[in-house]
Amino acid sequence: MKSRVIKIIMLLIGGCIIGVTLSGLSVVVMHKTSSNNYCISCHTQHSLIPKNAQFSHFNNPAGVSVKCVDCHIGPDVGNYLSAKISGLGDAIKYMSIKNFDSKEWIDENRKELAGIALEHIANNNSESCISCHVKIKKDLPIS
Repeated sequence: MKSRVIKIIMLLIGGCIIGVTLSGLSVVVMHKTSSNNYCISCHTQHSLIPKNAQFSHFNNPAGVSVKCVDCHIGPDVGNYLSAKISGLGDAIKYMSIKNFDSKEWIDENRKELAGIALEHIANNNSESCISCHVKIKKDLPIS
């Protein structure tokens, strides 16, 4: 009887250790895949890249520099996980479509890409836009 209880306790402790380890690893991976450097390692033609940085979300009088996740991920956990899953699709396209994300490919697919972006904004009720722009309107610091 005692050996059975010890086995159960050991399994529970082992499960907890594995669970905590996997949770911690997930947090690290999510954090690392949310940096601008990670995003532009595939999205090589994006306007956040310093050589392309001509848009107001990067170069503006307020000195505010927007990160990829500020626009592409809504402000809650569900949006965060959804964006990460969508990012897997981008990774698959990057590896399987010839010249994916080249200037030529983007120009050819601009209408479809714009439609996807507008759908994303509509689906989250512009939360990612509003979260910063409300602060701008009220003259609050953006952080």
